[in-house]
Amino acid sequence: MDPRTGYRLYSSGQVPTAQVIRRFRALGMPVEHIKAVIEAPDLAARNEMIVKHLKHMEAQLEQTQDAVASLRSLLEPAPAPVAVEFRFVPGILAAAISET
Repeated sequence: MDPRTGYRLYSSGQVPTAQVIRRFRALGMPVEHIKAVIEAPDLAARNEMIVKHLKHMEAQLEQTQDAVASLRSLLEPAPAPVAVEFRFVPGILAAAISET
């Protein structure tokens, strides 16, 4: 850290990691999860964590789409009432087949 400015100093070798961090932050991944992805012991573990975040984002997307649909329905005019007619029909003799 630069004692005069208080800024952290990074080496050029840290640029790729910083780019990964920036990308995952832009995708809404919490810092703790990014750290776990970077420190993953192997590719399978890393991909598992990324898939977990993807599924979380898909669930959030579904909730957002449901909320948008609900709001749209509030803005649409109410459908015309359904006409209901009451009638009396006298009983009639009928035949039915109850078994085949």
